[in-house]
Amino acid sequence: MSMTLTPRALAATAFAALGLAGLAVTGGWMPPRATAAPAATAAIAISPNVPGDLATAAPAASLNDAATFAWNEFFALNWAAAPGKRDTAATNCAFGQTGPGCSGPLVWQTFRGKAEIFPGQPSFTSTVKPPGYDPSDPRFGYDTPPRYGNVYPFAVPQCPTTNASQIVEPAAWLNLDETDEITLANMFAGSAPSPLPSSAPFNSAPQLVRFLAKANHVEYMYVAKNKWWGFPDNDPDPNTGSPAPFAGPQMETMAYVAANHRDPAPGSSTLISLPNGSIEIKAGWRVLTAAEAASHAFVQQRARYYENANNPCWLQATFGLVALHIIQKTPSAPYFVYATFEQSDNIKTAAGVPVEDVNGGVVAMQACAAGQASPCPTSPTEQLVQPTPPAPPQTPGPFPVVNLTPAASAYCTRPQKRIYYLNEQSGTPTGGFICVNRRDNDIPTQIQSVNAQAHAVLATYLAAKHITNSPFAHYKLVNVQYQPIDKPYAGPYRAAGSNPNTGANPASYHLANIVVETNRSLQRFSGGLSPGISTDYNAYLGISPPPVIHQNVFYAANGSTGHGTGNNMGGCMGCHGSQGQLQGGNFSVIFARGATTANGPEVPSNLTPMTMTVLHATRANAVPRHPTRNRHLVTDRIR
Repeated sequence: MSMTLTPRALAATAFAALGLAGLAVTGGWMPPRATAAPAATAAIAISPNVPGDLATAAPAASLNDAATFAWNEFFALNWAAAPGKRDTAATNCAFGQTGPGCSGPLVWQTFRGKAEIFPGQPSFTSTVKPPGYDPSDPRFGYDTPPRYGNVYPFAVPQCPTTNASQIVEPAAWLNLDETDEITLANMFAGSAPSPLPSSAPFNSAPQLVRFLAKANHVEYMYVAKNKWWGFPDNDPDPNTGSPAPFAGPQMETMAYVAANHRDPAPGSSTLISLPNGSIEIKAGWRVLTAAEAASHAFVQQRARYYENANNPCWLQATFGLVALHIIQKTPSAPYFVYATFEQSDNIKTAAGVPVEDVNGGVVAMQACAAGQASPCPTSPTEQLVQPTPPAPPQTPGPFPVVNLTPAASAYCTRPQKRIYYLNEQSGTPTGGFICVNRRDNDIPTQIQSVNAQAHAVLATYLAAKHITNSPFAHYKLVNVQYQPIDKPYAGPYRAAGSNPNTGANPASYHLANIVVETNRSLQRFSGGLSPGISTDYNAYLGISPPPVIHQNVFYAANGSTGHGTGNNMGGCMGCHGSQGQLQGGNFSVIFARGATTANGPEVPSNLTPMTMTVLHATRANAVPRHPTRNRHLVTDRIR
């Protein structure tokens, strides 16, 4: 790589990275099985082959094209996995088939969890390799069964039980080691049981939605090939020999993006740019009632989860899938394509009536609270307030503030069957529950139409295969982002209606899953996640000279190697740009954050309404750990 600054000099100047000269990229390595992606299809097809790109190049594609691509991803990734090999479909099984050889984990469920790719570092003088890492294996040990014993910076044993002996079972494929919406809010489902029956495994917050993040073999092999599992990388400090914080490829990539306004070439071995075909998953899971478990309306799987804030330990139980994010880097979408699915009945009225049908059409309405104006997506109403900018040259400014209507005393005290959340961050109302009545932006009619097509294709397929009671019929695409859009003004994205031909409509621009990005700042996200950069726009309005518009997604059209352009993008793409691309991790937040920190795995916060203490004996020599903030937001370093 040609460069004029040493890694240490780059680290010292990263905050001024916009002034750095461009850095050449070399070594565009592409891992096996990623070089010949399956062809995209223009129609919905139930196939075990994950589509490699949209049928029409992503920026110019229609919303219908993007939704079709999303559904084809959904079908391929939810195929039964082949035994003994991760991220590989059991092609002898039909989609949705159960029974011998077809009842194990699904393809995406066998992806490596984030801590299996970036294990925790006990200290900067020690580098922990991913479990099963094997440099002699073409897949670098990717197929090693899940092991979580050494992926955190401290030992996490099984929770003690009241039984005389521990029940030992294999590590679950699902590792629910996140408990909140990126530290902004805890999410709950009023339909879930509370409390759990005494016969069930202990769960201090049975209505809490727990999350996981995973990545496929393409991403893992890229990390393993370059030995980039440390944080932020494994380049040693020349003075101490230990890994050097904020130096090496991560900071160099940040500087490259700032200087060139585009990503390095996919698969670079010197700067961080994931190969095409890299897929990441984020999923939300919750405990089901007995009736829900018997309804065949939820994908169900055993999962590991964590308890006891001061002395974490693990348990395993069966959970139901309520949300599924799929993001994939494709040749025409170096900024990734973002698709998000939900279980069809997530949003309910207080009485338990589904607000939307299986395709996403609104069929019922929750009445607004007393004194609350309509429409009322939440009770009470939350409104983002642009912070008053500080007088120059004082920066950064305050976080954006969220006000309530009616007053803060009017929190939702009776969620009943509704989903609801509890804010964590300062600047947001944290004194009580916010109940969800409907989405801020309804699912566009074009997405509803593609959902209906997908459900019809699925029904015909299942009937031909004589498969009944498939839970996949109860999931719907919420929306998909496939093109960067710039919003050079404050407030929600403004567009006339829901354009059926493009993704340029408010619901697509502010893409949000109702149980993953429920917090108001995430529902209306555009901008950044750090002091001085509002999640709504920027914190420099009213300042002279003219305001600096925060741009979070940089992209050079048509694979150009020239200087790219910046966008103030919203929703998932904007968030991954802010917390991924601008942090030197391409658009991967997993990559940008690197090794699992001392705050993982996450346990239910003491801000949640349930009892947080494990009811069994705690281990000796427990070290108290702060339970309310399980992770820290990565602040933007480039504006």
